[in-house]
Amino acid sequence: LMINGPVRHELDINFSWGCMGPGWRANATIGRAVNLIMSNVGGRIPGVGTKAVHAQPGRFTWCFAEWEEESPWDPYHVERGFDRQDSTVSVAAPGGVRTMEFPECVTGEDVLENIAGALHGEGGINIFPQYGQGEMIVIMCTEHAKMMTQSGYTKQQVKEYLYEHTRNISPSLFSETKLAAMRKARPDQFSEKGVALAARPDQFMVYVSGGPGGMHTRFCDTFGDTWVVTKHIPKKGEPPPTSHKAD
Repeated sequence: LMINGPVRHELDINFSWGCMGPGWRANATIGRAVNLIMSNVGGRIPGVGTKAVHAQPGRFTWCFAEWEEESPWDPYHVERGFDRQDSTVSVAAPGGVRTMEFPECVTGEDVLENIAGALHGEGGINIFPQYGQGEMIVIMCTEHAKMMTQSGYTKQQVKEYLYEHTRNISPSLFSETKLAAMRKARPDQFSEKGVALAARPDQFMVYVSGGPGGMHTRFCDTFGDTWVVTKHIPKKGEPPPTSHKAD
């Protein structure tokens, strides 16, 4: 769950230090409540309603917000078509999370080159079997995001850079068996030059969150052919919308 807008402050949802870890009541409570609904109402019981091999810790609780005030770009919900003063919740289905740290980088391009390099050989489900489908979430710390704009990168240009630099992942990083399966499943998205992580730049979702003082960016591959859904959070006394363009 990724929260945007004024409700972040109203509910005291953490978007700074440790925003995806333990120790913050609102983040833990909201994430846990949603996961209890998924288990008790949706039937996500291990071995019964879900046959996940390992699952992941986010099934206990995973809720955080964007640090809009420290982001050099429009916040994510504005990118999705909402007004800045709107409050929204975005729901994603990440397969997990990896941390990337580049303390030696001094420019935005340094950071982007290292992020793209870290994604080569990615064994996530975005590559196969749901090859080139679904969205991937790049959660940048505020320092990395500011380095992007200081180097002249817009958010769209960040997405385009990551797309262009993960289009030809070396076939040598995959077994012949896997390569043969890729060729058979998605011949339109596979070439002898390499394997592409995404089919389009807009499959890279960029979100700014996390405390200052560290040069960390995190990457979440979503679960195969799944897409982020963003909903408006009504103000107190306001009727919920029946539909929205971001559905």
